[in-house]
Amino acid sequence: MYPFHPGNPSQAESIRWRTAWPQRYGLAVLAVATATVLEFGMGLLGSSHLPFLLYFPTIVLVAMWAGVGPGILATVLSATSGGFFFLEPRNSFVVRTPEDLVGPALFAFIGVFLTFLTCSGKRAERALRESEDRYRDLVEHSEDLVCTHDLEGNLLSVNPAPARLLGYEVAEFLKIPMRDLIAPEYRVLFDEYLARIKVSGADKGLLCAMTRSGEYRIWEYNNTLRTHRSYVEWPMTSRRRGGRN
Repeated sequence: MYPFHPGNPSQAESIRWRTAWPQRYGLAVLAVATATVLEFGMGLLGSSHLPFLLYFPTIVLVAMWAGVGPGILATVLSATSGGFFFLEPRNSFVVRTPEDLVGPALFAFIGVFLTFLTCSGKRAERALRESEDRYRDLVEHSEDLVCTHDLEGNLLSVNPAPARLLGYEVAEFLKIPMRDLIAPEYRVLFDEYLARIKVSGADKGLLCAMTRSGEYRIWEYNNTLRTHRSYVEWPMTSRRRGGRN
């Protein structure tokens, strides 16, 4: 799966072209042919290098771009081309002794291993990205308060719905010190909350916020301190009740 914005037809068409099987397997053939030409070039220049050296990054790049099948095809083509052109007797598939098969067989094994390793890493990366996208979508559309703030009570991030519920746009909301969003009679409790979470690293209770129009909104919170970055994560909470000042 290759993510793309459905509203961008040119990007969607580009991804469809890249993921079609002729392009994917054609890439494997082209990449191995290019690596073979470079191997010949290095030999003509008198460079001392190990045979098959350029085929390893070729296999990884093909697997990364085109997937398991093309990666395995690149491995087979690389083993065949390397054995034919660069192992003695050159330009021949003649096997003089069983030991002549050890090098290509070992190369093929490593190539297949690299293919699966690369593709599994790409799958894990894609799964993480999709999980992050789902979480971001959930947070951005939630009407519960999800935010982060530093240890001075300055907001670092907030989801849009609760900001608008309090009468603010997100950009405006983030410029307001968190203490100023608390109902005046409860601001001393907010100061105590900051002191507690600095010491204990976690805290839970009720937050009484005040809307732009003076109404009260009460959220339940259960917060944790991310000490390696010195910010407090305010997880998804439940709005309990509202009232008017």
